[in-house]
Amino acid sequence: MADPKIQRYSYQWFIDQFVEAKDRSIDFCEPLSHDIFVRRPAEDSWCVGECYSHLNTFGHKYMEQIYKGIDQASREREPKSAQESYPQDYSGKE
Repeated sequence: MADPKIQRYSYQWFIDQFVEAKDRSIDFCEPLSHDIFVRRPAEDSWCVGECYSHLNTFGHKYMEQIYKGIDQASREREPKSAQESYPQDYSGKE
């Protein structure tokens, strides 16, 4: 469960949500027999195993993009030098 001190909708909150969803999916699939895991409910439907595989594959791709986005945002938020941030001198002249 996510730390209640983490601000909701922060970067860490989103990462925690992915991790918790992955953990819940493992808990859901673990007790299933192999036959249930691979049985399609209908010919044109996915079985649990196919759904699980799809979610894992794309979950990893999303996580890679989230981490890249967080890294990029963190680098863009790094403080600039005083000269870049404040082109004027102390009197307000450039």
